[in-house]
Amino acid sequence: MLRKLCCVILLIVQRNTESTHVIGGWRTVVEGEDVDLSCRLIETTEDLEQITWQKSTWEETQNHNFMLIDPNGVTKFISQNGLTGRVQFIGNPSENLGSIRITAVRLLDEGIFTCIFSVFPSGAYTTEIPLTVLVPPVVSVTADVAPVIGENEVVLSTCVAAGAKPQAEVTWKTGEFGSLLRTVTNSTQHTNGTTTVLSHLLGVPTKAANQQQVQCVVNQSALATEKTYNYSINIHCKYILLPLSYTIDIHCQYILLPLS
Repeated sequence: MLRKLCCVILLIVQRNTESTHVIGGWRTVVEGEDVDLSCRLIETTEDLEQITWQKSTWEETQNHNFMLIDPNGVTKFISQNGLTGRVQFIGNPSENLGSIRITAVRLLDEGIFTCIFSVFPSGAYTTEIPLTVLVPPVVSVTADVAPVIGENEVVLSTCVAAGAKPQAEVTWKTGEFGSLLRTVTNSTQHTNGTTTVLSHLLGVPTKAANQQQVQCVVNQSALATEKTYNYSINIHCKYILLPLSYTIDIHCQYILLPLS
């Protein structure tokens, strides 16, 4: 009879703990912003002993504890690494809520965060929270080498979307002038997971191309909206020096000021 009673009690405990689990979820944040990592233990009436947070990130891939929270909400920081001064407990142990907030998120913070609830008598319940960090591109539109009027195709301008994660999409708006132009785009991936994209606008540097207005358009996950950058194509002229001590543009068809 005693054996049957023990089996019944064990079965009841097993059924109660089978539904007990920790809920969390995947989080994505833009570099420099704050992020809340939420976790909650549900379907239990057992006594909470401790909440433990662990992390494995770009900064340190070895998984390790960095924060302990006792049932009264008192926190203890352990081996925080780059989180020093940037992490705080925002949960409520009495509600089995173990959430934390990380401020001024860095790319090095990307990785797996683990929330562990230790309860008595059944033990520990865990969930992993992957944190993805997005990095917006640094955009510039320039002409590395000033195009000189001529008959051969050259790079008229270059749009650079540097250091983005994930890779930025770069396109051009060229209006009616677009039929005379083409683009060549390449990218370089860096060891920190970011990518730099260079999109070159190529065409023949004619007089008609001078002062044409084009736009570089950049799309990327970390950007709230599509970004457009205006650029005016500048074609430079060739000069020759004549005995009369003035310069004449042999292609652009107009006379320039004398040399000093």
